[in-house]
Amino acid sequence: MLNLVFMAALGGLLMGVLFWRWRLGVYALMALLPFENIFVFGAFRGGLKVLIGTTVLAMLLDVYLRPSSRQQFQAVLTNKTFLLTVAFTAWAVFSTVWAVFPDAALSKSTSFVGVTTLVVLLGMLVPTQLKTAWTLLIIAGIISVIQGVAQGSFSDLNGRFIGAGEDPNEYAGLLLTLGAVVVYGRSKLKVWMFVPAVILLFGSLLTQSRAGLVALLATPLVALIILVLRRAVGLKTLSATFIVYIFAGILVISATALWPNLQSTLFSRASSLNNYADPDTWAGRLGIWAGGFRMWSEHKWLGVGAGNFGFLSPDYSLEAAALARAKGVAVAHNTYLSNLAELGVVGLGIFVCLMWTLISRTSRLAANIPFARAILVGSVVILVMAITLSLEYSKILYVLVGSQIALMISAEQCEIDV
Repeated sequence: MLNLVFMAALGGLLMGVLFWRWRLGVYALMALLPFENIFVFGAFRGGLKVLIGTTVLAMLLDVYLRPSSRQQFQAVLTNKTFLLTVAFTAWAVFSTVWAVFPDAALSKSTSFVGVTTLVVLLGMLVPTQLKTAWTLLIIAGIISVIQGVAQGSFSDLNGRFIGAGEDPNEYAGLLLTLGAVVVYGRSKLKVWMFVPAVILLFGSLLTQSRAGLVALLATPLVALIILVLRRAVGLKTLSATFIVYIFAGILVISATALWPNLQSTLFSRASSLNNYADPDTWAGRLGIWAGGFRMWSEHKWLGVGAGNFGFLSPDYSLEAAALARAKGVAVAHNTYLSNLAELGVVGLGIFVCLMWTLISRTSRLAANIPFARAILVGSVVILVMAITLSLEYSKILYVLVGSQIALMISAEQCEIDV
């Protein structure tokens, strides 16, 4: 009884704090994001949903009471990136009407609604608050790596590092995104920046994620090409790109030398990318992708419904059926194909427009706002990994979307050319 009273009092206190300063809820969300799989309460898959809901209510009350917050809220609601996010979420919700498995579609739709509210919360921040939120996320990511290594948080199946999460690939994407923000988030590279970058990138290597390795190699070059095309690149960015590659090379060599087991496993997984007959790499994925296209061919415009790919793909692909037997669920291993099969041409079209707007607008901001360059590079990390992973529900993707909205609104208010 006393425990119940204590929990109720603590919950009331926390709600009071959030309604007093709702941005503290955003900071808490960012700090807890690397540990979200720890917070599971009852029917909530991730107790962070409770925190998100409470923070949103507190934010709406602040919007009602403060004209300045109301102005920022209106700017978020009319932002093109946000409107595309809402359109994508709405289409996922509508897909429950025609979904083959409506319950699965409803479950995934709630995930889309959740990340959309996260976009709103981040879009409501001013740049200084946004940087504070990202700083907390970076610190939390570093802590998750150190804690995970200390506790031996490795997958029992194949020894891959998972930190406080469940999926090593998604965890690698989070760490690489944070590393990108650390390295590219300032106008000049500082020596101290390499300390958190080493920890984050080392953690990503421990995950043995092949998609992460590809993103580590491809992202600096792809981001540089985007910036060159947008004429938003200078000598500092060019030199930073070369420094990042040199730094990454030194880190990989040092990590494999200090951790002999990592050398063999990392080399084995990386070399498997050249083996097209390997069922764990290309052969398996190509089979799943072929099945995904067959699924889409029967539901071209509307798709089979959000969250339905895992349930239906075993009927279209032997590889998907084998994956479902081995892991309990089949995934598309491609964000774009997953959206195409589940939400049809319309859903994929909205998602591509959203990602194009994210990259296009952020690259334009990067010419005048260094932190926008970091958001751009982080976005490229996720979009590169999305080629072989299903990341359409990944929170870090929508954290990047919300951050871009906040920076865009700030730039428009300051009359910076965007």
